Amino acid sequence: MENTLYLSENGKQDLLESAKWAKFLAIVGFVGSGLLVVFAFGLSTLMSFLPNSESFESLGPSYFLGMTFIYVVMAVIYFFPCLYLFKFAKSTKLAILEEDNELLHLALFNMRKMFKFVGVMTLTILILYGVLIVFGVLAGGAAMLMY
Repeated sequence: MENTLYLSENGKQDLLESAKWAKFLAIVGFVGSGLLVVFAFGLSTLMSFLPNSESFESLGPSYFLGMTFIYVVMAVIYFFPCLYLFKFAKSTKLAILEEDNELLHLALFNMRKMFKFVGVMTLTILILYGVLIVFGVLAGGAAMLMY
């Protein structure tokens, strides 16, 4: 026996409206990811054209290479939730217009992947903050004991 779920017209309209906003946010996210990549490589290129000064020489070339790497990693991390959000928007719109349960399942699957990705990243950052706070407190305490 197949389980079915019926959506009211209001529910369908709400999902379509959500899909429009999801698509908008996904596109803005794609642009943001692209700008991060452009900025990453633009920064290292720009720094190579700046006149030699002691402040830049002390940083060394590895600093700018490291910054480029960090920005590219940030862009890649930011890209995936946007991709899942875009897939959700696309599948939701098609599912509602064609009244296709499989497409609606695919849309909800992509929405779940987006929320899971963002949730795991949020949890990771919170744990990192906690570790850094504990390390900072311990380092501060050790510094106080030295004086």
